[in-house]
Amino acid sequence: MNPLPKLLRRLRALFHRRQLEGEMNDELQFHLEMQAAANRAAGMGADEARFAARRQFGHVDGVKESMRDLRGWVWLEQLGRDAHFALRALARSPGFLTAAIPTLAFGIGLCTTIFSVVDPILFRPLPFADPDQLVFLNETSRMQGVDNLALSYADYQDWRKRNQVFAEIGLLQKSEPTLQDGDPPERIAGGFVTASLLSALGIQPALGRGFTEADERADSPPVVLISHALWCQRFGADPGVLGRSLALDGRRCTVVGVMPPGFSIPDSANLWLPIVIPDPAQTRGSHSFQGIARLKPGVTLAQARADLAVICESIAREFPAVNTGVGAVVVPLRDLLLGRDRLPLLSWLLLGAVGFVLAIACANVANLFLARALGRQKEFAIRTAFGAGRWRTVRQLLMESLLVAAAAGGLGFALSLIGVPLVLALVPIEIPPWIRFGVDLRVCAFAVGASAFSCVLFGLAPAWRVSGTSVQDGLDESGRGLTGSRRHLRLRALLVVAEVALASLLLCGAGMMIQTVVNLQRIDPGFDPSSLAAFDLDLPLARYGTPEKCLAFYRTLLEQLAASEGVESVAAVSHRPISARNYIASFFVTGRPAPPPGHDPIGNLRGVTPGYFATMGIPLLQGRDFSAADSATAPNVAIIDQTMVRRFFPDSDPVGQHLQWGRDASAPRIEIIGVVGSVKQNGLQEADAAAQPAIYLPHAQAAFNQMAVVARLSRAGEPGFAGNVRRILRRLDGALPFSPPQPMTVVLRQSVWTHRLVTTLLGAFSVLALGLTAVGIAGMVAYTVAQRTHEIGVRMALGARGADVVRLVMRQAMRFVAWGLGLGLVASAGLSWLLAAKIFAVRNADPATLAASAVLFGAVALIACYVPARRATHIDPLDALRTD
Repeated sequence: MNPLPKLLRRLRALFHRRQLEGEMNDELQFHLEMQAAANRAAGMGADEARFAARRQFGHVDGVKESMRDLRGWVWLEQLGRDAHFALRALARSPGFLTAAIPTLAFGIGLCTTIFSVVDPILFRPLPFADPDQLVFLNETSRMQGVDNLALSYADYQDWRKRNQVFAEIGLLQKSEPTLQDGDPPERIAGGFVTASLLSALGIQPALGRGFTEADERADSPPVVLISHALWCQRFGADPGVLGRSLALDGRRCTVVGVMPPGFSIPDSANLWLPIVIPDPAQTRGSHSFQGIARLKPGVTLAQARADLAVICESIAREFPAVNTGVGAVVVPLRDLLLGRDRLPLLSWLLLGAVGFVLAIACANVANLFLARALGRQKEFAIRTAFGAGRWRTVRQLLMESLLVAAAAGGLGFALSLIGVPLVLALVPIEIPPWIRFGVDLRVCAFAVGASAFSCVLFGLAPAWRVSGTSVQDGLDESGRGLTGSRRHLRLRALLVVAEVALASLLLCGAGMMIQTVVNLQRIDPGFDPSSLAAFDLDLPLARYGTPEKCLAFYRTLLEQLAASEGVESVAAVSHRPISARNYIASFFVTGRPAPPPGHDPIGNLRGVTPGYFATMGIPLLQGRDFSAADSATAPNVAIIDQTMVRRFFPDSDPVGQHLQWGRDASAPRIEIIGVVGSVKQNGLQEADAAAQPAIYLPHAQAAFNQMAVVARLSRAGEPGFAGNVRRILRRLDGALPFSPPQPMTVVLRQSVWTHRLVTTLLGAFSVLALGLTAVGIAGMVAYTVAQRTHEIGVRMALGARGADVVRLVMRQAMRFVAWGLGLGLVASAGLSWLLAAKIFAVRNADPATLAASAVLFGAVALIACYVPARRATHIDPLDALRTD
């Protein structure tokens, strides 16, 4: 069916409609001017005459309004006709739709998925009232060089009384009490908090009441707040839970309130107990809490820091022995909950990477769109010949791209519903309930925005370029059977250069992240994690309140575990490495002058059982290990690590020297009996300069109730170790909770889980980008071959070999690839320089990573160029000359 007569009828109808509107306007304006002249002749002024004429012909405005409505309806009618024609045109190109929609859908789906994951981290406010006014409080010791000293309870009280910038200040401390109302008992993540914390956060219990200051007195009956999740799981959301008692660490605590859904500070806490300090004055030098405060309206972060700095100086003058050099840390609460730099930076990195994938997909679709539009040049030339302007052609092509983007957006949104759970499944830690991932209206709006952006990105440039073709050129090119021109080739080449640059940038970024993870895994943690498993125990003070009971339990437990099948050695430590749990204490080297107040050295204190260093694989460098002879009644002894030797005994032998706690000369002395290797106590990324020296004490002389049991297992003993631990604990104390043993190799991997997750996603994105770019390169080469069919036929007729044709085609294509690869490598070098210190554990612009990425990309590009170039050798010279 020839569409030309129908097109002419539409153009003629539009012309008559516009002519009619112009005639109506002219006639109305003529009558208005005539009446105004008559009014002036009757003695009216000019302004009064025009006003009276407009009032007399009041219907003029109504007619004009009707005409404006008519123009609106005309515009809508034209839009509808454009959509109808675009649907018919797209229906005639099923191959184009099969290639374009899935390509674009993958890009939009990936963008929507990653946006759903990073949205709570980067853009959503915290689930508290006025979250921007919430700040995290901590202390720092300038003299000791410690940036994160935690907050002492006595300092908290002074800050609360003297400050002029906070509406309220609250304290919290992590805890894991054992809930004994059940079989088996269970350790529940929880926290100790002050009554003022809920007021500072602006949170009220969903059921019952919060804590009061009376609950913080030592003689008050124990009370507890439970989370909404625990209320539903343990008590079936029974409103009668208020007043019931829970057995926590051997104490009966009365439930006084249920917190609202999603409240889980600190971390994933499910119950909260009040902080009870019998003698606050004795806590001046004990730093074990974290603070959260709410700024008063209008107070800035700088003002809060200045106010606390004055208060800290005042406290230091009052208590110089313990508070000299102690300052305040004030940062937004969001920084504490989400990480100050690393997690937001990694989120932006992922969002940028997936944006590159979308841009590459759009470039591919733009190439497809341009090739399809070039095949319709005769149609556009005829439209132009009958009066259609350039904007009319652009509008028609943009309508087609809008429909393609809408279909791809819907498919991409459906893919994100599957993608979000898959990404979250890669997260090895428990996600706090207040971070809500999922697909909601915000994500829907983002998907719509991504679709609209992609529509403009891949549709506008080809539409504008094709619409600029003159009538004569369009008819001539179509008549000769060509599919494009030199300027169209330049546009396609520019799109390919952009694809190559973005894909190579992604590939280099993924390479740097892979090298980062490899470098982190190569870091020596200070112990041998292979065949090593660990689990935590916390003995309740109600039943193990004396050192003798605590030591007896752990001694029996270790003996029975050591006798289990497959256990080569077993020991216990108060604070497991890589856990970031520490017990900090100040010490002095006996015989040396005491440092000035505020300059007290501090050490990372750990209690261990005999055989701990051999079980962990920590080398003993000097002296001896602990033994059973180092009992509670024996002389106090300690083993220090290399970090302490380098800082305090650089030119002397530490074995045989003594340490003491506190400044009292009568304090008991502790003899150093050995030196062991340094261990990464706070994670693999802990810098040696920032590591605190470790002091190990025999457990018999430092009877910690909470210990981590570590066991070196044989290959045959690994599968049944968890069952053996469960049976032994049931036999010794059935009321103790059981935590399944974790391999230390898993602990090490989880300590760098953010880098591993980003590496996995970046690797997937770079592979997808590489594939899309290869398709784009192959498409450009195929287009070039089709455009130069006549030239290739002439060359082959004159004796050119197939290899010569392949070299000719590939040389031109690889030139564009080289340009894009060069731009991508330069951008990669800049990216590594910008982010190396914060994300990448590699050197700036690492040459090996850049070279490997360039070689891999070059190999893929050569294959993508060779396949269509090889097809050019099958062109029959006679057919090529005949088609010209």
